[in-house]
Amino acid sequence: MMKKPVNRRFIAGAVCPACQKMDKLVMYREEGRLVRTCVCCGFEESLDTGTAPSNNASQTTIVTDRQN
Repeated sequence: MMKKPVNRRFIAGAVCPACQKMDKLVMYREEGRLVRTCVCCGFEESLDTGTAPSNNASQTTIVTDRQN
């Protein structure tokens, strides 16, 4: 039986917390959990923990381009 292909989506403007490269993160669902992975360095993080984040959890930075 073949596995269903994983539908990966790039996250525009996202910066990898490990290698600091922009536009290299993809998100996908795997076994019911949401995962983000860097295609450059292999960093991987599960975003569906089912619990509230702790005080020392990594924070997400939203980058916006302000053009006047």
